[in-house]
Amino acid sequence: QGWHTGAFWEDETLDTTHIIKFAELDHCGQNDVLGRYCFHFHRMGHCPNCVYEGNAVYNSVQAGFTIHGSHFTKLHRNVMWNPKSVGIYTEDGNEMNNTISENAIICEDIMACGWARGNEWQSQNGLKEGGIYFQGMTNNLIGNRVAGMEHGFWSPGAGNGRGFASGKTCNTHQPFGIFEDNVWHDNQRFGIYLDNQYSRDLERDDEAHVLKTNYGMESCNAFKRPDGKDNGYVSVIKNDFNYHNMFVGGYSIGDIEFDGWLSVNNI
Repeated sequence: QGWHTGAFWEDETLDTTHIIKFAELDHCGQNDVLGRYCFHFHRMGHCPNCVYEGNAVYNSVQAGFTIHGSHFTKLHRNVMWNPKSVGIYTEDGNEMNNTISENAIICEDIMACGWARGNEWQSQNGLKEGGIYFQGMTNNLIGNRVAGMEHGFWSPGAGNGRGFASGKTCNTHQPFGIFEDNVWHDNQRFGIYLDNQYSRDLERDDEAHVLKTNYGMESCNAFKRPDGKDNGYVSVIKNDFNYHNMFVGGYSIGDIEFDGWLSVNNI
């Protein structure tokens, strides 16, 4: 283990480009070491020329692909086989407008992809996070496939951001971007797992931090000031296909619309 790559820190004076296509990484990442991921966009700011496409990750010991404090990046048609704990990950909660499309994430044996040793960073959410794991929700998730992980997709919907975004977001209330045509099957627990999501009409700056007023991050609230209007924002989950999982859905959700939902032979 040990090999890891990344694009680190934006330079506002440059039109930053970081592209890796059709590379193969074996046994990449470092177990339980924060930031040591196979592929990593690290605080790149707005980076539409940040692209990971057509890459293959085999038997990684950390996250396959991490988007951290970055926006407008693209992850397209990458393949992950036996990624440890998580395949694709948005890290702090302020990641926004990234497009994750047509990626495949497969674990041959659920125990091979877990990481549960005490309370280290990599296992702080239990045995494993899942194929695609979101802290920042407002991203496009289109045509992805996850099989054999703990969860297919998990958005825990808790906290107010982490790391550099700590105290600057309200993850539970972030609306999703385009979310359609994804397939989750044969996962240990949930296929799609929205957990506790209540989408709201957030007012955010360019770094996806919620704007603060004299009342704090008031656009996170259920009602608007001063007229008390509903502050909900409907997120649409379209053509989501779940089969052979244990659970499907979430625990407590609001302002979520399911369009073309298909659930077959889940426990």
